[in-house]
Amino acid sequence: MTDVKKIGVVIADKDEYVHIEALLGEALALDGRGGFVAHRALLSTANKKAEIITICSGIGKVNAAIAATVIAPDCDIIVNAGLSGGFGDAKKYDLVVGTKFFEHDFDLTAIGYRPSQKPGQSDALCSDEALVRDIVTKYPFVKSGVFVTGDSFICEKEKHDMLAETFNPIACDMESAAV
Repeated sequence: MTDVKKIGVVIADKDEYVHIEALLGEALALDGRGGFVAHRALLSTANKKAEIITICSGIGKVNAAIAATVIAPDCDIIVNAGLSGGFGDAKKYDLVVGTKFFEHDFDLTAIGYRPSQKPGQSDALCSDEALVRDIVTKYPFVKSGVFVTGDSFICEKEKHDMLAETFNPIACDMESAAV
């Protein structure tokens, strides 16, 4: 038997999380840290085991970052799961995995930085390349690409077009870059 892989899953929206909550029995006590709802489940096959720790963060980058921090000490891998808006070739109901993440609403361009770049840091946050490769190899229907994250819905064509031109994303959401 191999070691137990501990996988954390951050889900922002309560309406999305209730489906996970219904599947997982044991609620976690989080010692009052942030008032988050979390669950733990052990999944196993003949030769593999995984402990899944889910947490409902609430919508937005700050909530997602706090929730990921709460479960991080107990996890080998943390992923963000939920609905997002599609860009480019992404269609409704596609499953997508992010390769790079940009905070589209972080803007220091007025003082010479690239969109989403923070002083002393890269403008992109990157996924584990081996994990992404594993996912798209095992599940060829999963698309991969850049995600843009920001604390707002993208409803205006001008904003959509600017994000498409600047970042060439496959998806846009409110939490992935923070997780």
